[in-house]
Amino acid sequence: MAKEKEFQVTKRVRKPVKRPSTKSPIKIDTALVRPVGAPAFPWTDELEIEIADYIATHPMSLKKCYENNPHWPQINCIFERIHKSPKFGDMYLVAKQQQVFAFNEESINVLDEVKQDPDLVPWGREAIKQYNWQAARLKPRTFGDKSAIEVTQISHEASLDVLK
Repeated sequence: MAKEKEFQVTKRVRKPVKRPSTKSPIKIDTALVRPVGAPAFPWTDELEIEIADYIATHPMSLKKCYENNPHWPQINCIFERIHKSPKFGDMYLVAKQQQVFAFNEESINVLDEVKQDPDLVPWGREAIKQYNWQAARLKPRTFGDKSAIEVTQISHEASLDVLK
């Protein structure tokens, strides 16, 4: 007779499964996203001109411009329009280049603030560096780094005379 092995029957108990939280750890900026299924924004020439004029005259990012003008389309719609409409893309490019002069005025205002409160010197220095960097990228001929290249030309005969 074979020995019978005794098996102990145990119930399998399911461990609770950790479910992902309903709160998303990634915060999505609502200014950048159009609701799904929303109709396309009704663009007009007047709105395009208004957007370009506002950008050209205010030294701030497109997001800040959007926050100050709630009737504008969302930022991703503006970028889509820049991509799809060459006319508006050109207007936007010219507006960004003209915005450099508004950045220049803003840097003068920053200097005035720093003169009144010396504790703001590090902040003012960084702000002016940022304005100068943006100006150099948007209008390189006017505000870009100037580099002088000195070129001297020696005739072939003169070099042969030096070698003799």
